[in-house]
Amino acid sequence: MVETTADDPALVSLLAVLQGTSAPATEADRDAVIEAAAMLPTAPVRPPIEATDRTDWLPMYRPPEVLWRVYTGQREESVAEIVRPELTALGIPTGLATEEAFNRYVGAILRQGFTGRIARECSNLTTMKAVQRLVELCGETGRTISDPADAWETLAAWIAHFLPNYQRISGGTRLIG
Repeated sequence: MVETTADDPALVSLLAVLQGTSAPATEADRDAVIEAAAMLPTAPVRPPIEATDRTDWLPMYRPPEVLWRVYTGQREESVAEIVRPELTALGIPTGLATEEAFNRYVGAILRQGFTGRIARECSNLTTMKAVQRLVELCGETGRTISDPADAWETLAAWIAHFLPNYQRISGGTRLIG
């Protein structure tokens, strides 16, 4: 907002354009607008995102590219049942229209909290050192992992897929960030 006076030349010019190009709406105009609006497709209603505690969450399902296909209903129910807990843990709202928007949302979640800390502290480490650091970080939060190497490989795949500033070195699970 800006403060101005009624005789400001810019305001006077704007009002003249508006008055010259507009007319009072009639009931017929109102009815036509209502009728046209009724023909528009309704926007999907996104339920409010429930607060999700991701303090020490780690992905469990290895191939991250499957998440989008499950989200959009393009995978069989047996796979969807396995992947849905990941989508729930991420708190992904319904209605994301493109895979790019979906990936950006998941990437934003992964940058935060525990997974973000792991990505920052374990990138540029050898796989063995990254696994050791992951075990240390889990220990700090009181979390135990049954197979740290598998957990690291899964998380490294997710980070490389959803965080474009990290790259995975071929033949291993070393991340360069």
